Amino acid sequence: MREAGRGRIPVVVDCDPGIDDALALALLAASPEFDLRAVTTVCGNVTVDHSTRNAIRTLAACDRPEVPVCQGATRPLVRSNPPYAPIHGLNGVGDVELAAAPRETSAEPALAAFERVLEPAAPGEITVIALAPLTNIALLLAMRPDLADRIGLLAVMGATIDRGNVTPFAEFNVWADPEAAFRVLAEGEVPTRLFTLAATRKAAIDEPQRLELATWSPIAAKLAEMILGYDDHVTGAGWPLHDAMVVAGLLEPGIAELREAAAIAVDTTTGPRRGATTVAWADPATAGAGAAPAADDRESADPLAPDRHPGSGSAAPGRPRPLEVAIDADPVRFWELLLERIGPLASSRPA
Repeated sequence: MREAGRGRIPVVVDCDPGIDDALALALLAASPEFDLRAVTTVCGNVTVDHSTRNAIRTLAACDRPEVPVCQGATRPLVRSNPPYAPIHGLNGVGDVELAAAPRETSAEPALAAFERVLEPAAPGEITVIALAPLTNIALLLAMRPDLADRIGLLAVMGATIDRGNVTPFAEFNVWADPEAAFRVLAEGEVPTRLFTLAATRKAAIDEPQRLELATWSPIAAKLAEMILGYDDHVTGAGWPLHDAMVVAGLLEPGIAELREAAAIAVDTTTGPRRGATTVAWADPATAGAGAAPAADDRESADPLAPDRHPGSGSAAPGRPRPLEVAIDADPVRFWELLLERIGPLASSRPA
């Protein structure tokens, strides 16, 4: 990813709005550092039809109706999991009704959108922000592997190094399509920054903050109303805005504590650990809860070159990809960043 002050960051966002996705889109829309080239949608929190409509309406409410929203996969790669509680409400945004947008249909298929953005790009130029099950990303890497080197950073909301949020072992985005997560996280070669639940749970706002959010602007009031319908709560902290933490972590890398990893394992069995993730740390001293010591992996993998980092392009031949895992985050700075960015966000369109 380009550093601040060195030009806008060209971005494609893959999402499944989703209340925390809506906050992430608002934060992106309010941040001039990002050149939002396309938003792609996937089945996840809700059906892909719902997620597409929610993305279109959220962007229109943020005065960004020109951003193409492109519909992707309607189901996981291999098998669907049992039904799960609709924690984002039946419509995906806490059963809040956003105003209809000028257009309500997908601009183009998701794969075509990725091709449109990636084909003319230089190696390492594009940042892909993945806030949903990784089905679309897995399909892209399988169908157009020649475009993988255009992605300088894949920033993923997913996985857990401690406890899950849909099962005791699994985080939702990975659990929803473990085969896709295996393809992208375990087998992938794109430089990756993985924001786990250990970090994104810190992106929580409590009831006083939610009430304050509602006073900032018309779209902020709608976002605050959505959060009230969000059936996800961290005891003593509030509602975790997992996906918004990924955007915040790209705007200010210091918000999240990052550790270098050697590999990620994803459980694709059909047993109770389906969707579980295990991190092999590059430095054995960093191994902790939910992370396996990486003895065998460390012996077979060269250390990252000193000048390699997520966002600088693919790893050199014979070296592992840059892989960073967010294991903690600063909730105070996260809230301040929301205030700084979404606070002034005003739309000429009714929210």
